[in-house]
Amino acid sequence: MTIIIGINDSHDAAACIVKDGALVCAVSEERIQRVKSIGGFPANAIDACLDIAGLGRGDVDHVAFGSNKMSPFNLHNAFATLTVEDHIRIEEEYWQPVIYDGADVKLRDVLPDYKPAGILSYPLDDIPFAHMRELDDSISDRIHAMRREFAASFFGIEPANVHFIDHHTAHAYYAFVANPLRGREKDFLIVTGDAGATMRGLPPFPGAYLGNKADAASIAALAEHPLIRADYDMIADGTPDDVAHYLAAGEICAVFCDAMEFGPRALGHRSLLADASRPDSKERINNAIKKRDFWMPFAPAVLAERFDDYAINPKKGTATYMTMTFETTELARKHLAAALHPVDLSGRVQSVEKERSPILHAILKAFEARTGIGGVLNTSLNIHGKPIVMEPVQIATEILSADGIELNVLFIEGTLFVKKGTQP
Repeated sequence: MTIIIGINDSHDAAACIVKDGALVCAVSEERIQRVKSIGGFPANAIDACLDIAGLGRGDVDHVAFGSNKMSPFNLHNAFATLTVEDHIRIEEEYWQPVIYDGADVKLRDVLPDYKPAGILSYPLDDIPFAHMRELDDSISDRIHAMRREFAASFFGIEPANVHFIDHHTAHAYYAFVANPLRGREKDFLIVTGDAGATMRGLPPFPGAYLGNKADAASIAALAEHPLIRADYDMIADGTPDDVAHYLAAGEICAVFCDAMEFGPRALGHRSLLADASRPDSKERINNAIKKRDFWMPFAPAVLAERFDDYAINPKKGTATYMTMTFETTELARKHLAAALHPVDLSGRVQSVEKERSPILHAILKAFEARTGIGGVLNTSLNIHGKPIVMEPVQIATEILSADGIELNVLFIEGTLFVKKGTQP
């Protein structure tokens, strides 16, 4: 048995495990630290992956980083820490003088009091808070050596077993795996901004549900939270049909089931769902839960067997991961109006297959039976600025505890929580 840990230690830090050539799990560091897009060495995500796979650090044979060079800007977690005002200041006081005046400006001069958000694992005392352009070869070599030595020590392996993959080659591999036409073609030429590669013979992608599952203790932690105990009735044997009932009645429903999604898209396992045929669903979610800007569109999740009713898909590509945008049919503009882009009525449609996501598929089938509509509005289970929830109790601590939240129905691993006073 060969165990390989894959690591991204840039912004959006994450880890995965490949066991004997097969991807078995993947987790983003942000889900654990609760700092959106956090960068640096993903120690917590690594341990979460090992726990999912039933392994320990000592079982790891090789480590593969998805980049051979790394900017200290990302190692210091600047991407997740800086505000809009900070970025404007960097543009005005750093990049414009550097680009237009040839000035020798240091990032630390512009932000002398910078302090990163989150807990960073790497020893960064000797790594300057800087952009790559400020580094000489000695500092770049020091960063490379630090990453190798830290990973080797973390897992107790030889430094020679820590490997670095060109960042753009890693992008090319991802583009191949996620290619929506991959099921119909054998070979692809993948081109990224700075590199390209011909891909063939990689194993099938197992899907995006690669994270943790809730256990009885984590569900109990939500049930025992004071907000839940005071305001919600608990029904232990809730069903997908119950969720469909509340969706058809106009309620926004939180769904937490099975393995967590990897990546930025909620694919029905950590989602907020709503009836997309109701024009006010988008505004209600934005105003009552997500607290997002009005122009940020949501996405429709539709039954795979109804996909062609809603999406115009001449190339017959797959749409499993909500990464492809489609022009939509007239029926979609009626059934899924609140989940389409408000300007061009396009949709970033997720095709829901029973084999990949049986619970979400069952909810959609039950909703279809009640309404004739084969899809719903799907958005991530979080409030704006926070990562998607990883544990059920975070629904209470991060979402329900925020001001002005209106979320009456929670479906958590078969347990239904309904706010008291909600129409049955």
